[in-house]
Amino acid sequence: MTAIIGTLIRAERERRGLTQHAASMHLCVRPRTVSTWETGRSCPSTRYHRTIAGWLGVSLREVSDACLSEEARGRL
Repeated sequence: MTAIIGTLIRAERERRGLTQHAASMHLCVRPRTVSTWETGRSCPSTRYHRTIAGWLGVSLREVSDACLSEEARGRL
């Protein structure tokens, strides 16, 4: 999974035709949180990885690896 997690979240949200507010309800977070993930200002904490993986239709490991690689590259 080479794309950053925020890009994947944004792409899925847009594919579903959702606002950040609507996506936040699916992901059980505040709309501002979705915004910070999508813009790369923060990476989801591990407690949200399972929910995000299910929502994206990817494995938990893929979400975790994407977040770790972002942190390693100093994106956050």
